[in-house]
Amino acid sequence: MVRPPDNAISNVAPPSWWSTLAQNSPAPITPPEWNQRCPQCHALLLLTKSNSFCCHNGRHITPPLSPLPPQMHALFDDVPLCQHLSEYCCTINNLFTFAGIGVTEGFQHFSPASGPPAVAITGRTYHLIRNTKYMEHSIHWFLYDESMHNQKALQLGVHATIIQAVKDDLLLILMLNTLITFIHLLASIVTF
Repeated sequence: MVRPPDNAISNVAPPSWWSTLAQNSPAPITPPEWNQRCPQCHALLLLTKSNSFCCHNGRHITPPLSPLPPQMHALFDDVPLCQHLSEYCCTINNLFTFAGIGVTEGFQHFSPASGPPAVAITGRTYHLIRNTKYMEHSIHWFLYDESMHNQKALQLGVHATIIQAVKDDLLLILMLNTLITFIHLLASIVTF
């Protein structure tokens, strides 16, 4: 048997970068220490940041956040529901998202065994707005088919109290918008 020379070109494609990465053990993640507080705006700062990093010595102080809507505030006061909300936050977000990010080549998901959960985006990214005619999208559920929304949440293991709280708060906010009021009026007239 004749052995090819060491410098011969191989017909085998090199492994993808994510395969190589998955075979390597990741370095342990060390959370940063937030051990400073800005004297002007009271923001927590990393040890490596200067006191002027956040607000430029008080010249750009942002106003405090508005309080949470009433239903969400009640969820945070209920410890078991708050823990459930934290555990299922991505799923809950997806149940109510009306827009998203698309990619031309897809997503590469990494195995949880290879380190922290991660995904790589390949190709070009673009924003997309969900189409209400597709019954599997959350905007269709929110505007036209509430029972399907609840059914999907149940399938995904999201607590019904959380779904109702988010719906109530969204409706409270969105009813101030005349376009949403008009869409709800049309939804009550037109059936698909």
